[in-house]
Parts: sequence; C-alpha cells; structure tokens
Amino acid sequence: MSELKPCKTCGAEVAATAKVCPHCGVKLKKMGLIKKILIAICGIIVIIGAISAMSSTTPTGTGSSSTQPKVTFGTNSKDTDLSGVGTSFDVKKIYVRLETDNPFNASTIHLIVAKVSESGASSTIHEEKVTVNPQSNTLVFSYTFDESGTFKITLLNDKTDAVLGEGNVIIK
Repeated sequence: MSELKPCKTCGAEVAATAKVCPHCGVKLKKMGLIKKILIAICGIIVIIGAISAMSSTTPTGTGSSSTQPKVTFGTNSKDTDLSGVGTSFDVKKIYVRLETDNPFNASTIHLIVAKVSESGASSTIHEEKVTVNPQSNTLVFSYTFDESGTFKITLLNDKTDAVLGEGNVIIK
C-alpha cells in the first residue's frame, strides 16, 4: 500500500504517487529537484543572515561576553532590581546602571536620551559622552529630566556604536 497525503485543494487523502486527485480532479504538483535545491539554498542564506545579525548586534564593546549587558533604572545609585522597560518614577532624577559580564573595552560610552511620542516616534533631547574605566564592568550615572513623559535611554560603545543597553522609563 502506498503512502497517503492530503490533497491541498479538497483535503482528501490521496496516494503520494497520484498525479491527479481522484476526488476533486485537481492536478497534484510534485516539488521538482530544482525547486528543492532553491529552497535549501534560501534556507541556508536565511540561517547565515540570522547568525551574522546576531554577531553584529552582540555588544562588541563588552569583551567576549555572549550575554547582553543589563540596564537598570532607579531613584538612587544602588537600585539594581528594577526592570528597564516601562519603569515608572515620580521623581525627575533617575540613576541608570549598566552592568556587563566583562569589561566595557571602551573609554567612553555614548548616552542618548530621547522623548517618545504617543505614536512611538522618538526625538533626541540629550546626548553626552560618559567617560568610563575600560577595565570596569559597571557604570552608574544620573540624569535629571525637565519634563514628564516616556523616554528611551540608549547606551552605545563610542568606538563601535554597538548598543550596550537601552530601555524606556516613564517620568510622571
């Protein structure tokens, strides 16, 4: 008995070797060798692209660490347990803490603060270069907001522009 497969048009079970569905009469297409090769090549390209994208977004400024640096926000320099995304504060001054498994391997970190509109668009309101000890794996600094709203804070390795960390905060 031959293997059965469903007809893509009517769903009836038909022999895998059938050229036409006996139930609805639709011609059953077989995937040719060239089509299989093209699909395999496309799959390989997608995998290579994904691996390449992962390696280019890995924070190259943080040594050989394979883990993403941790960014936390708080109301004092010791807060380390707050999530970076959607954290809400009733104060205008917050502290940003960036921690990595390995040293930063950079002498300066590029800090960007952007206001996020209701539509999700962001516009930069502050940029500065923060000098760091290249052998350090923790950076803590403060920022005082002039207004309320949602803000995106991004930290970049100044040498490579690799994103070391980012997150949104809500200032009430």
